[in-house]
Amino acid sequence: MNDLYGMKIADRNSEFIHCEVKAVLNQGRIKRYIASQSADDEYKEIDDYLSSHRIDVFPYNFKSDYKTGYLEAYKDESCGMIYIPYKNMKVYMRKMYTSFFRAKFYFKNILMEQDVRSPHRYTTDSFRPRENSVIIDIGGAEGFFSLDYVDKAKAVYIFECDPDWNEALLKTYQDYSDKIHIVNKFVSDRDDEHNVKLDTFVKENGIADDELFIKIDAEGSEPYILDGARQLLDSSSRVKLAVCSYHCADHEQVIRSKFDDSWKITPSHGYMLYYYDYNFYDEPYVRRGVLRIEKA
Repeated sequence: MNDLYGMKIADRNSEFIHCEVKAVLNQGRIKRYIASQSADDEYKEIDDYLSSHRIDVFPYNFKSDYKTGYLEAYKDESCGMIYIPYKNMKVYMRKMYTSFFRAKFYFKNILMEQDVRSPHRYTTDSFRPRENSVIIDIGGAEGFFSLDYVDKAKAVYIFECDPDWNEALLKTYQDYSDKIHIVNKFVSDRDDEHNVKLDTFVKENGIADDELFIKIDAEGSEPYILDGARQLLDSSSRVKLAVCSYHCADHEQVIRSKFDDSWKITPSHGYMLYYYDYNFYDEPYVRRGVLRIEKA
């Protein structure tokens, strides 16, 4: 269980199953609450979905588009890892994904999360990394976020501490060693052997004055990452952030409180029912997935 800063979020299979069973057992009262709010169009969209489906983290019909359809997957015998072709690249899966079924399931879920209709989508046509900008991907995992932008980016820094994902990232981006940097540290509100503040990192790497696009999907530690970026956020007008706000119930409010009126904050479309948070079972249940933040 991820119990960082008092938060309790499932991170093992047994915990995921526990949370899913508990959500199903409690879905009656959750559905009733959603229905009671259906005068709001966004609630009504969820209510319409839940009227014929069980509770789901992504309570929208578009999700069914990713349950079918052919997806290619191959095994690279030289390293023992499975990869998924995506556009002109090979996206490698970590070695624990030993079956094609598991690798495809994972990758389809990533594609679903970044569907333009998804509340988890980081970007829009007008809010995304621009040419020659520096991308900082905090919580990189398989590195999917940077795939569409790596060719035009000035540099990409992917923060990922899982050694299995680090190995996969090196394979995925093996042709981009000149601009891809994989950082095996946690981004936080302190500097020590295993942690680094964004303020420290951008100064040490000489990118504080660059145009930055920062994506933060860090299992609930997003507010602490922002606390470690105060100097950067106070001094630069060339920063855009896509910050996940769904891991904890109060995180949308907490994240918004860290920015003054000089910033424009736009939530992603719709809501998530993130029942993998052990503290999920309080109204209103729904949570914004991503806050897109830029100077007004």
